[in-house]
Amino acid sequence: MLYLGHFSFTTAPTDEDGPSHGVFTCCADAEDVDAALEKLRALVLRLKEEDDTLDDVSEVYLDSCVEVRTMPEAGMLSYWIKWPHEETTSISTGLRWAGDDEAAGYSILPDDDHAEDEEDHDHADDEADNDEGYEVEPFVEF
Repeated sequence: MLYLGHFSFTTAPTDEDGPSHGVFTCCADAEDVDAALEKLRALVLRLKEEDDTLDDVSEVYLDSCVEVRTMPEAGMLSYWIKWPHEETTSISTGLRWAGDDEAAGYSILPDDDHAEDEEDHDHADDEADNDEGYEVEPFVEF
């Protein structure tokens, strides 16, 4: 199965500039979401070790992990994010134009190893949907 890991990071401020924010996506082929998360973690660590793109980054966050079961004929939006202000809070969504038989989205939430967003997950009772939000922990720390 194909998995897409959508990640974000913030760099430390420099003397010339404030902190910057970035996003990137990695792909992995795996049997299940747990195996995919391990492969994605290894890819992020490899990116840090072998490339200079994450040189000034100390923490990487997994914003979404998308399991692509089959590709919708017309394609799909796998991830979207917006920073409404200069703060580090954001609004994100994924999986537009994909049915349950085609894709599933996973989030890492506090006290919830990987709740599947699209199936069997009641957002009305989800702590993460309240106005105060929740503290996100890094997926990888360097």
